[in-house]
Amino acid sequence: MTESKMAVFRRIVFLIIILFVSNGFVFTQTPSQLYQHALLKENGEGDLNAAISLYEKVVADTTADRSLRAKAHLHIGMCWEKMGEQQARSAYQLIIQQYADQSEIVNIAKERLASLQLEQKSSVQDSVSENEQWTGATITFAADMRDSFHAGVFDPQKHLLEIGGHFNGFQHGDTLHSSADDPLRYECDIYMNYRIDLYIQFKFRALPPFEFDEGGWEKGMRHFNMPARDIRMYTATPDFYPRRLPSFTEAGYAATSFCRGINAPTALAFRSNDELLVSNKNGYPGAGVFVARRGEMLNVSDLFAKPGDSSKGPDDIIIAPSGEIFLCEGTPGIIYKTSPAGGEPQLFITRTTIGSKYFNAYAAAIAPPGYDGRHVNPGDLIAADNGSGFDARGVWAINLKTGVGRVIVSGKQQFINGLIAPAFNSKAELFIMENTESGKGRIVKVTRDGKVIPVVVNIPESGSIVIHPVTDDIYFQYRVGEIYRLRAGAQTPELFASELYSFGGMIFSPDGRLLFICCNTWEEIMEITGPFAE
Repeated sequence: MTESKMAVFRRIVFLIIILFVSNGFVFTQTPSQLYQHALLKENGEGDLNAAISLYEKVVADTTADRSLRAKAHLHIGMCWEKMGEQQARSAYQLIIQQYADQSEIVNIAKERLASLQLEQKSSVQDSVSENEQWTGATITFAADMRDSFHAGVFDPQKHLLEIGGHFNGFQHGDTLHSSADDPLRYECDIYMNYRIDLYIQFKFRALPPFEFDEGGWEKGMRHFNMPARDIRMYTATPDFYPRRLPSFTEAGYAATSFCRGINAPTALAFRSNDELLVSNKNGYPGAGVFVARRGEMLNVSDLFAKPGDSSKGPDDIIIAPSGEIFLCEGTPGIIYKTSPAGGEPQLFITRTTIGSKYFNAYAAAIAPPGYDGRHVNPGDLIAADNGSGFDARGVWAINLKTGVGRVIVSGKQQFINGLIAPAFNSKAELFIMENTESGKGRIVKVTRDGKVIPVVVNIPESGSIVIHPVTDDIYFQYRVGEIYRLRAGAQTPELFASELYSFGGMIFSPDGRLLFICCNTWEEIMEITGPFAE
């Protein structure tokens, strides 16, 4: 009897162990960890709904630091804003009402709210006399239509004069007409970079007040409503807030659009001053790596490489001296390899081959000549581990010929948070951005023998980092929409640019004359010129 009970007990213990192992030792996350996870969902993976859910948990946790809750609430509003949802306004208003003590967050919320209101006011053009009656509507296509959307016009009695149906294949210049007795019933298709400069033009003559409603966007597109008002012509450039260029703290710098039409640009790799490789996490024109050319709209035909077993674009792109291209995909812990000509990438590193169950290769860089030590050699792929397991959050050196990985710095010993952005300067010194947790984001220098030296600490919203190839000045995300610069030899960073809103990867041209930035808000790659080396 005793042996039988012991056998049952052993089975129960065994099952419990299996359950814990299979679930990756899941423990309750702290508010700071939830916030970090949400940032990754929002900016790294582009999963805005999942990010909102995580941010809401932080806001609801009354034990969390108040400044952290305010930042989470701000990101909720920004996520809604990216999706074009009216909830963004409510989120910003609540921040203003409930977090008066968090002046920095409140100021950002006020700015975003004012921007939304400005866009709403600027949407209506050419009002008409109250004596004019409804005579119909004309839809003029300003570009080829490929994705779907619904639109409708309501008369003062809320009778729907609907524009809806399926416009598949309409071309630039095509028109459709409607009268009061025969309203249009169509649904038109416009592709995901509709927020840039593709638009549909609606012309109305109507007795006020009128309400124009664009709702039911498919594939996560934007929802927005105009208040009741007299409308004669409305040009639907579905942009929830006006596009603005960044502001700079010094004269001589200017920002222009390099390439538009990419829904979620994440990382960049340099090919020439007129051609870049860009990773798109999701949305139009698809997940994968694309060739972005100066002055052009990105199209599906620009696809350069897409892993066949991946539903999302990579988190980083690295071009080796040999010309081979490596793609880091953090969450599954995979690094792919493809040729300079592109095509379907091949598996290069997995968690199994690297020997770490929690390995997340979120970003990487090539070790230059001079960066050699006991566990690293020039030419190795230096991978920053953004994982959350007990053996993660370290710095790896991976031999590009053999695929063998060695740990330069163990995450357990040196890092609280995941690592997201390694970069080398001209002296072969390695700098890495460590992810933010409750104001503890930092930039560290990692020596070739594995010593970690803090360089910048207490970064509120850590993100991308890039080093100027001539001056060795470090440019990095300090807060949402802000780039700070740490000049070589200086100890205190300074504000360089603001009003970038949500942005991702950055890269300099080899001569340091051009800085390219992934701008998620405006769905484009931005180019900044100026006296960087002066």
